[in-house]
Amino acid sequence: MKRLSIILAILLLMVLVLPNAQAMDKDYVWNGQAITFLELDDRPMLVPVGLSDSEYAAQIKLQVAESLWKDDDLRSRLFEEIALVDASGYAYAPSASMVSVNEPYLFYTFSIPKTLSADTLLLQFSKPETVEEGISQESTGSATNQTPAQFTASDGSMITLTPLAADEFLRQNDSVIVHTRIGTTEHNGGSRFTQGSGLKLGTMRNTKQYDMPMIAFRYTTSLDFDSAVDEIGIIGESAVLEIDGTPYAVQVAWITRTMGCYIFSCPTLAPEAATFSLVNQALVITP
Repeated sequence: MKRLSIILAILLLMVLVLPNAQAMDKDYVWNGQAITFLELDDRPMLVPVGLSDSEYAAQIKLQVAESLWKDDDLRSRLFEEIALVDASGYAYAPSASMVSVNEPYLFYTFSIPKTLSADTLLLQFSKPETVEEGISQESTGSATNQTPAQFTASDGSMITLTPLAADEFLRQNDSVIVHTRIGTTEHNGGSRFTQGSGLKLGTMRNTKQYDMPMIAFRYTTSLDFDSAVDEIGIIGESAVLEIDGTPYAVQVAWITRTMGCYIFSCPTLAPEAATFSLVNQALVITP
């Protein structure tokens, strides 16, 4: 009888624990690469910079193919596309990542509101266009209260730009690839990156343009990525930033897979998200 009681207790514990343990599937395929979810840790050693009092860090451990483990560009793309998604469809992008030195393991750390249990989230590798990925629901300058500007591309597709605080763009991981349009980005070491370049944000942090006034935005579109980048460049070519009646043209456009920004040579801008409006199909920006 005692043994039966122990068995029943174990079975009851399994019933209570398994639903959370199995919230995330074990096996995934991303970009033709097999990925295995191994574990979730809500008390990781790697804690995101800028974690607020209302958030906690949650880290997932993934086992990946050696080809992905050793490919910097693939890992950068994965970082941009991976997310934890809650029941309402809100997605949380990783705040930090780490690569195991000796084994094909990847670690991603997320900032999660304390009101939400990490073991109820789903792992996702291709974020829906409707999801505001990676922006804390309590972030200053988030897109939630901003009016987006919608444009029609040359093929009839729609592209929508929603203002963000510049800090949202700058908080992306160093490994995120930044694609340039319109002008030239000048590295502090003397190199010049002409439009059409693609470099890691970590490299862009050491450029002249990184310290210039920036207007950031999130974009959604049905266009493929390369076409979206081109279209954001086209929009920027006619965009105008108006400050106290003085217009300023875009100097450089930087675009990642989820966000973009226009950089200006103008007086210092407030950190909050700007206001977007359309005038004769041209983007007009006011701080």
